[in-house]
Amino acid sequence: MTPANPPSNEERNARLVRNLLALRMVLAMDQMQTGRWSDRIEEIDEELANLGHDMKSTTASAAEGLRRSVLLPRLVKQRRVRTNHRAAVRAGSPS
Repeated sequence: MTPANPPSNEERNARLVRNLLALRMVLAMDQMQTGRWSDRIEEIDEELANLGHDMKSTTASAAEGLRRSVLLPRLVKQRRVRTNHRAAVRAGSPS
């Protein structure tokens, strides 16, 4: 069954870019958690460049968003846990 209004080439490319960016973000998160670089990230970047997408600005904004939404809260939580642990040790209570 075909849709009544088939998507234009521009709409199809926009959807493809969104899907590739989502896949790239998943691979980047995996890289941050495991420390392993995925060659697929480079392939995705090349495909996005072929579609005319500017990865430098996208990567910068995505990295900033990721840093604010994931990494900073995680660091704050780790610091809070360490601070509470040190306070408990100084107070003489076993942890």
